[in-house]
Amino acid sequence: MARERLAGGPLSNLRNVGVAQAVSSELAETVKSGSQADVDDDALARAIEALRAGDPIVYPTETFYGIGADAFSIDALERIFAIKGRDAAKTIALIAHDEASAFAIASEVPKLAQRLARAFWPGPLTIVM
Repeated sequence: MARERLAGGPLSNLRNVGVAQAVSSELAETVKSGSQADVDDDALARAIEALRAGDPIVYPTETFYGIGADAFSIDALERIFAIKGRDAAKTIALIAHDEASAFAIASEVPKLAQRLARAFWPGPLTIVM
């Protein structure tokens, strides 16, 4: 990553705060209700549009709120680092929707990680590799 692009303040690179806040608020209500059927189609569409545009979003998970972006876009990842004020040498978490997606980008996946993922995903299990 180009470290010079990460030099601004924590929110200096966040262009779409309104979309992120609106999506976060509406998705948070979905998590509180516990039903995916309650996902507002408009909020989801705005989140997808923001991600495709390289903008970050804020989203709820089972255990915390996350700042998300396209994990395969260098610019989007740089924006996450800038928003969080995070040193570019430190890693960030990748949240994936299933085992195949999570392990597709790993250079090596231990057998134990595969067994744990099959047993506990989806769910609040973090596997560090």
